[in-house]
Amino acid sequence: MSAPADSRRVYTVTEINTLAQRVLHETFPSVRVGGEISGFHHHSASGHMYFDLKDGRCVLRCALFKANARRLRFRPADGLQVEATGRLTIYETRGSYQLVVDELAESGLGELQRRFEELKARLQAEGLFDEARKRPLPRYPARLGVVTSAGGAVLHDIVHVARRRWPGIRIILCPVQVQGAGAAADVARGVELFNRAGAADVLIVARGGGSLEDLWAFNEESVVRAVAASAIPVVSAVGHETDVTLCDFAADLRAPTPSAAAERAVPERAEHLRHLAHSRGRLVRGVLSAVAERRLTLRALQRSYALGRPRDLVAQRMQTVDELERRLGRAVGERLARHGDALGRARARLGALSPSRVLQRGFCYVESAPAGLPVASAAALSPGDAVRLVFRDGRAGARVETVEGAP
Repeated sequence: MSAPADSRRVYTVTEINTLAQRVLHETFPSVRVGGEISGFHHHSASGHMYFDLKDGRCVLRCALFKANARRLRFRPADGLQVEATGRLTIYETRGSYQLVVDELAESGLGELQRRFEELKARLQAEGLFDEARKRPLPRYPARLGVVTSAGGAVLHDIVHVARRRWPGIRIILCPVQVQGAGAAADVARGVELFNRAGAADVLIVARGGGSLEDLWAFNEESVVRAVAASAIPVVSAVGHETDVTLCDFAADLRAPTPSAAAERAVPERAEHLRHLAHSRGRLVRGVLSAVAERRLTLRALQRSYALGRPRDLVAQRMQTVDELERRLGRAVGERLARHGDALGRARARLGALSPSRVLQRGFCYVESAPAGLPVASAAALSPGDAVRLVFRDGRAGARVETVEGAP
């Protein structure tokens, strides 16, 4: 055991922290602590992991250094129940004690994590997270709606990035509480207000990073359903890149940070100006190329014989027309003569068959009276019928006395 401190001596802060470190080291050379992970952070540069272990009343700061972190068989996360084995030490720079973890084992899900997984499974079964429901963001939004806290860096980052990318965009804020009692209802109401008013072309729902408890409002069913039902495309930017909320699954797009959300939601003006300039250059080059091609065609035509001797060309066409007229005249005359001969022969045949020619030879024919229709058969007549006899020079009325059949 360490020697008791001398009450008459004035110690430096460093000496006190060193003595406390020695006492903790001797008293708790190895200890196993069970609790729920909260505020987990994996330092990407060093590879060390830092988190709190908590129970219903207290919190213990923990550090898991890279060498031991590499041996983990699971990924630590907020809400996990774990058992940590290690040494209690003093972080002398700050004068705070912590557990330096040598081994970390998963012992089960915490209450919040269990609620997270249960709600996720239920809403996923309803189809709220289906990829087919997700819509593309508008290419050129004029109004950007933001649902987040009115204070803090989140709103500043979104406004800064959006205005830098597209200076003329209109940014509309619906200030909400993002943590604590009533936060979920506030966020859901903000999304619904934007939809009822039709006040934005795209929405960003955002807050800064934090523990699972800090971000819990964005795992509440009311928020998830409001985001899923939004007629306005929604970008979710809740927490840091490693944080995941149910709001992320329901949104049309998840961004790792609020700044990244602004980059995804707002087009970059400079990039589009470059694209327009490039398109304009291609258009101008295309027009100039077409003009040059037409100019070459015109020059070739100017050098051609036809355009060089236009009078000769017209004279040739006129001569061709005269020749065609002569040929047409001959063809028409010959055809008319042929048809005239045929018509004369037909007229002669028709005249030979005419009843008037027969009457001139002393014959007559019979018509029914008073209809005046020719009677072609004796069977069509009955005794007493009135008839007319048609001669070459007139008609005579008669009445049928008898009707006899053909001999």
